[in-house]
Order: sequence, then structure tokens, then C-alpha cells
Amino acid sequence: MSKSSQLVSAEDLALYEEVFGVAEYMYSKLPEIPLEEKWDTTAKLRRLANDLLFSTSQAVGNTSPTGSEYDWGAAHKHAFSLRAMYRLGGRQKFINLEPEMMLKLDRLIKQLDSRVDGAYKQTDTYNKNDLEHWRSKYKLAKGKEA
Repeated sequence: MSKSSQLVSAEDLALYEEVFGVAEYMYSKLPEIPLEEKWDTTAKLRRLANDLLFSTSQAVGNTSPTGSEYDWGAAHKHAFSLRAMYRLGGRQKFINLEPEMMLKLDRLIKQLDSRVDGAYKQTDTYNKNDLEHWRSKYKLAKGKEA
């Protein structure tokens, strides 16, 4: 199993749905939602959209052979959070939920999951090559690095 798939395992998705259900239940039991709380949700949606663009731009622009798993992971995290807040905002009637946008976010999350997986593989390859360089330079046997 890839490292990125572990981030979005069936158990994680089940936990996410459970937490989403708790949040939605709490919203349903409270009196009318104050204006500042509606503003906070809209501000989060804007901030997450901005963070998603920013982190994706960093990942695309990263020329380092390491660290891209962090950039792609951040983009994945922001996309997943944006989807959750968009869904909650729509269910609570803060915004009009558009099914096509939910599908677009789902596709985007899958693409980002693939990028995270590729970044981990790229870093693993780089680290193995780097370790091999140091082994040959100092004539170290495999398994004797520590």
C-alpha cells in the first residue's frame, strides 16, 4: 500500500464521515446560526481555496528532489478540507452546493493522491541513490550505516 493511500484509507474516510455527521448534528441542534459564524465558514472556504492554489503552485514549482511530498501533501490536505467545508456550507444552506463542483473536487483529490504517491517514490529513489553514493565513497557495507 502506498503512503498516500494510507492517508485516505477506508478507516480514515469512515472516521471523516462520522466526524462530519457529528458536526452536522450539532449544527441542526443549535438555534439560528449567527451571522459571524456564517462569515467564518465563508472565510474558511475562501482561505482553503487560496491555500489549495498556493500549495499546488509550490508543488508544481518545486525543483528540489526532496520535499515535494510535503508540498503535494499540503495541496491534498487543502483540497480535502475545501471539499468538507463546501459540503457543510451547502448542507447548512450557507451556499448553493453544486454537484458538479463536488465531483470536480473528488477528481482533484484523486489526482493529488497520485501526486503525493509519486512524490514519495521520487524522494525514496533520491534517498537510495544518495545513500549509495555515501556507501561507495566511504566503502560502507549495506546494513552497517548506523
